[in-house]
Amino acid sequence: MNSASPIENSLWLRDLHWVMGSPFLMNPGGTESEGFSEMNGGEASKSERLGLATGREEYTSHRVGYYFESLVYHWLKEIRQVEILAHGQQIVQHGKTLGELDFVFRDETGRLTHWEVAAKFYLHLSDGEVLGSHYIGSNAGDTFELKRDKIFSKQLPLSEKLFPECEVRKAFVKGRIFYHWGQTKLIRELALPAGMASHHLRGIWLRYSELSCWQSAMTAKVVRYHLIAKPHWLSACYFSSDEAPQWDFQTMEEYFKSHFSQQNQPLLISVLSPHGDGWEECERMFVVAARWPEQ
Repeated sequence: MNSASPIENSLWLRDLHWVMGSPFLMNPGGTESEGFSEMNGGEASKSERLGLATGREEYTSHRVGYYFESLVYHWLKEIRQVEILAHGQQIVQHGKTLGELDFVFRDETGRLTHWEVAAKFYLHLSDGEVLGSHYIGSNAGDTFELKRDKIFSKQLPLSEKLFPECEVRKAFVKGRIFYHWGQTKLIRELALPAGMASHHLRGIWLRYSELSCWQSAMTAKVVRYHLIAKPHWLSACYFSSDEAPQWDFQTMEEYFKSHFSQQNQPLLISVLSPHGDGWEECERMFVVAARWPEQ
């Protein structure tokens, strides 16, 4: 019998819960701890969250950022029930679009608040840089520092034009940093970029050519693998006993061989281990092409 909770069985609800309660990737105010508990507040009870899941599985966009934003909107409007004054509102001056505001709302205390929201995933490259950064997006066109500077220098100040009375301007950025699997012991020694939250979620990354080494390191463990499709890159994967993940190592390796012979797009994998009568994620892993980030 499957004894998993409804939250475990609902991918959308797990993602919503992740948005509400996961650690920040970027410090909301640009400092170490400013505004953390305040911004992750407003959680509904478990029963309320379950009731709000009905009819919410139909999201079809493959863009992780849009999906993340839709979950934030649902949390603010349906769970926290705050007054949203602007959502995705464009700022136009002299016929030129300067940008748009993600969310402007009145919080539970009545304060006018501006959030810029994003879900971001970066791979740490210790022995190289892209655009002056060691924290690089999977497609190598984005870095943590570029996103940080855009939010605080360009996006958050935009609300001063339409909402000068705004009292709170914060970044609501969540996600994960992936460290090379052979260097995870060195993580504590790394100096983080300014603005990166110290307790961010972590994963690992490896090159396709390193899979055989990975297999050797995992021989003593019972694990299965699941390819995570966009937009569901957020919460940890879970499978009940009657829907076990289908990939063993050989199946995964064959898929990678075909994939990387045709393209260089990195793949996001959930590594799962048995837990109770199901399978729970024990590691989140990016597998990249041999020459990444030179794509």
